[in-house]
Amino acid sequence: MTLLGDDLFSRAPLIKQLIADAIRFIFVAKPTSHTYLNTWIEAYDTQDKETCKVTETKGNQKHIYTYTLYRRVPLNGQQKAPDVHYFEMSIHDKKGKQLYKNSFVTNHTVNLSTIHQIASLGRQRWKIENEAFNMHKTKGYHLEHTFGHGKKNLANTLATLNLIAFLVHQLTALLEPLYALAKNCFGAQARFFQALSTLLAIQVYPSWKELFIAQAFQIHKKLN
Repeated sequence: MTLLGDDLFSRAPLIKQLIADAIRFIFVAKPTSHTYLNTWIEAYDTQDKETCKVTETKGNQKHIYTYTLYRRVPLNGQQKAPDVHYFEMSIHDKKGKQLYKNSFVTNHTVNLSTIHQIASLGRQRWKIENEAFNMHKTKGYHLEHTFGHGKKNLANTLATLNLIAFLVHQLTALLEPLYALAKNCFGAQARFFQALSTLLAIQVYPSWKELFIAQAFQIHKKLN
């Protein structure tokens, strides 16, 4: 397991705990919030920096990944600061235009042959946010950022129920063909939920199976 996080996660207390528990991490580490680390690497001689380039081509698109690796550098200026591997990366297109730039800290075993894969893992955080968190907030689950600031455990309970509902829906879509058929008829998941609410409000169905059959049949009839 590898924990991913933005710049707020790359702080000594958390990283010390993760290292002590042998948990892997890849966290964004901005130079502006890690001034001691940045001063440390600026003192590196050119020959001490490990650099490489990786080119990826997809169709007509060509992306050039440039990496600079600094191994076992102190996270901050404290006496017992944890040592981390720090690397910078940038992505340019074939015309030389910069598409992306960032820097990370990790405790993965990293070298020039593994850095491209590790950087790709670190960037998966945005994919998780876009495809999972965004769905919870905008695609019919109504997950709020604060979720009400409920007293004691209310907010956590609501968030947990939301995650369980999402898991049940994902498993049902994978294991129940009729559910998947009805869901796919509506395209956007939010519209599927709205249709469910509407149908259940105006008619009683003996079973979920008959509901999904009716749902899929009506859409199929309209399309044809």
